[in-house]
Amino acid sequence: FYESWVRGRTTGSLLDLPSWVAELPVPVGFLLLAVQACADLVTLRKSSTVSLGSSHE
Repeated sequence: FYESWVRGRTTGSLLDLPSWVAELPVPVGFLLLAVQACADLVTLRKSSTVSLGSSHE
């Protein structure tokens, strides 16, 4: 993503869109995954019982 942004790389199509537009969701997704993992770890740390999913009662 960063390299495409710095170098101004484009798609080379008729619209000539910047490549970073298509590559941006990858690091954003990893960031969101890391935030969710941290939130899950905090929840597990605070909770005495482990619940991995919804319970069907």
